[in-house]
Amino acid sequence: MDRRNFLTANLTVALGLGVGGKLKAGSGKAVPNIIVIDGDDLGWKEVGCYGNSNVNTPGIDRLAKEGVKFSNAFVASPSCSPSRAASITGKAPHTTGVFGLTHVNPEFSLSPKVETFPRILKGHGYSTAIQGKWHESVKNFPGSFGYQKYIMDLKGGPTSVMKVPDAGSACSFIKKHRDEPFYLELNCTQTHRMVEDPKSKAFSQNPKFPVDPEKVKIPEYWALPDWPEIKKDAAGYWSQVMAMDAIVGDILKCLDENKIADNTLVVLWGDNGPPFPGMKMCLYDRGAGTPLLMRWPAKFPAGLARDELVSIIDLAPTIMECAGAEIPADFQGRSLVPLGEGKDVKWRDAVFTEMSWHVYFQPMRAVRTDKWKLIWNLSKDPVNLDQCIDFEWAHKAIELPWLFAYRERPPIELYDIVADPNEKQNLVSGKNIDQAEQDPKYGSIVRELMARIKQWRAQTKDIDPKPK
Repeated sequence: MDRRNFLTANLTVALGLGVGGKLKAGSGKAVPNIIVIDGDDLGWKEVGCYGNSNVNTPGIDRLAKEGVKFSNAFVASPSCSPSRAASITGKAPHTTGVFGLTHVNPEFSLSPKVETFPRILKGHGYSTAIQGKWHESVKNFPGSFGYQKYIMDLKGGPTSVMKVPDAGSACSFIKKHRDEPFYLELNCTQTHRMVEDPKSKAFSQNPKFPVDPEKVKIPEYWALPDWPEIKKDAAGYWSQVMAMDAIVGDILKCLDENKIADNTLVVLWGDNGPPFPGMKMCLYDRGAGTPLLMRWPAKFPAGLARDELVSIIDLAPTIMECAGAEIPADFQGRSLVPLGEGKDVKWRDAVFTEMSWHVYFQPMRAVRTDKWKLIWNLSKDPVNLDQCIDFEWAHKAIELPWLFAYRERPPIELYDIVADPNEKQNLVSGKNIDQAEQDPKYGSIVRELMARIKQWRAQTKDIDPKPK
């Protein structure tokens, strides 16, 4: 070794740097490894630690037991592409132009010009990878947004490219990069209705994780009846929830075996509510609420529960702070690190959610506080049943009085979240916003919340979406 290489090697060791100047990973490094796991259509109360007695989810429950559980977390939009884009950009979907599903509307694809936290991590020496569903853009592959590697597990054939069939490939990546900081994103699709065969949209049971439909209890927050057809479909859905949970458990075991669990931040969330009427694509809590768990043993106390109103746009600034990177000024979210550390901090008193498109045009905006939910429907057109369109039970269910949005949406919906947590009773009526704002009992609340939505829209450069 010549003198220059000798000095360089010793300086690298002294500074705790790895190959290419990366901070060395492991129990004593300055920045954590980061793993983000997204469950496609995984609703906010579908796992054991959030109260679902229909499933056994030891892997996900372990994250709650050993980390932080957020009980009032919400996506930016209850639709796949907008929700995921918001998670990596820290911005509302309308700010980035991801108004709906990108494979249906390619013009909604996220632009590579928009900053993402994976790209920032890459610039800070992280090895970055993604496995599973990529839905933020059909015009550009993940490499344009900071992901150095797209892990493709082809065990299930060509259609498995965008899936995470098990934890094998992820664990291989973890083992390979255990001595340097890495970012790994796993987008699991077990809980999404299968689309390869349009005739088989009902959930099938995973044989390893059977759920007896006759023992299923439809949760009150689903706001659906316990009809046998719904219980059968729900049983298949929850069977797939447990299949996803097994992957989470294997990932945590892999971290233990490679002795890097203590300084690895693991995040779990779901991009929107379950694919059932009144949930996915809707701005009710059962559609926009998400499980949000964060475990970082070296930093966050175990078993911590937070009930502040948080948004998935908070994920990007949170990861930036954890990685020691500067948070871009145009990120609209706020770092959750103080909450994760158990600090008593002044927090926001409202979160905002939106819909513009999924497959079809269905523009809505909403504000959610501890007490109230106001939904502003910018079109009276009914919400589409999407992948439930072929189910006879779904067409019967949407005749329920509280699922009126599937017939004609009123301009304003107002719900008392405390008295009516399942959002069944719209408190205002009227053919236009003026009439809702003049409601003798709730008019002042409508005016106040409408003003907040309008202020948020102005600050985030929202536009009135128009049908094509």
